[in-house]
Amino acid sequence: MAAERAFRNYLIQQLKADGASAEAIILSGLDDFSSFEDYEEGNVHNLCTTIRKPGLAVIIEDEGGAEREIPDPEVAISPTCEIRLQLAVYTAQYYKIIIRSVDALSMEWNGIKHFHSLKTIIKNHMDPLAFTEISRKITIMKAIEIVEEHLRGILGVENILLAYVIRESITPVISLAQNALRPELPYRTTYSSFFDEMIRCASHDNIAYSEDNAAVMNTLVHVLKGASFEESLAPF
Repeated sequence: MAAERAFRNYLIQQLKADGASAEAIILSGLDDFSSFEDYEEGNVHNLCTTIRKPGLAVIIEDEGGAEREIPDPEVAISPTCEIRLQLAVYTAQYYKIIIRSVDALSMEWNGIKHFHSLKTIIKNHMDPLAFTEISRKITIMKAIEIVEEHLRGILGVENILLAYVIRESITPVISLAQNALRPELPYRTTYSSFFDEMIRCASHDNIAYSEDNAAVMNTLVHVLKGASFEESLAPF
């Protein structure tokens, strides 16, 4: 099939698999771009370990026509290929969050290699310290500004800044067709960073959003406690 051949070429050309390891990866079930979304980084390591030492047997036929079992030969997968597979899986999970297609173009190595930086940024991220309740004398506009700024520093369930919960439009204002990827960068031209794109594009239609929405509400309850407009939260 053309799609399988294209994916095999991707594994070889972009992720540095050789022919044998590319075939083994496909046979294991990671056989198209969409299947990247079904894996996590730890799954990739287990997959590569299994392929390297499958522990199975194959049937061969000798010159006399007799069949016999021999151990299934190991398939070498280079550390470089495993690392790139892990990053491809990480990238696909990010794309799932911001509703971007996982395909040959969006998964080109020159773009997804930058996700090393995103992983490092998230690993080293520290949420801001909780702040005390705002003054009774502060205006509602100033209160909103304070809350928005605070939510831009807190990571939610899927490591998205909680500011995405309170954006004005549920769906991105600019369509994918109008907003191409930056050259050799994994986010689109309208956005200035990973987090900017996440805030403006992350889906509101999943379980993570429900948890993040609850976290935002708890923040509002804490921040507005005792303020004149605290009662406006009661219906929610």
